[in-house]
Amino acid sequence: MERKLHTATTKNEEISNQLKSETKNKEQKLAKLEEKIASLTDLCAQLEKEKHIEVQKTTNQKQLIDQVNFISLLIFSRLTGIFFPKTQKNNII
Repeated sequence: MERKLHTATTKNEEISNQLKSETKNKEQKLAKLEEKIASLTDLCAQLEKEKHIEVQKTTNQKQLIDQVNFISLLIFSRLTGIFFPKTQKNNII
């Protein structure tokens, strides 16, 4: 009886140690995954900032092109005496 108890206790200790080891390994893997997620989250935030900057640049460039087109139209109108009707886009004329 005492031998069976000792064998069972030893087996339980082995299983407990295995479970502790597995738990430690899984916690380490989880920590690495959490680091990767944090890194990807930071990268996404940076890319979002860069995207916003590029969108703003594009918007500014479009506005500049529209202004240049409008000024060209004004110059053409003044030089030729041909005036264009007001449009939604350039209703200043």
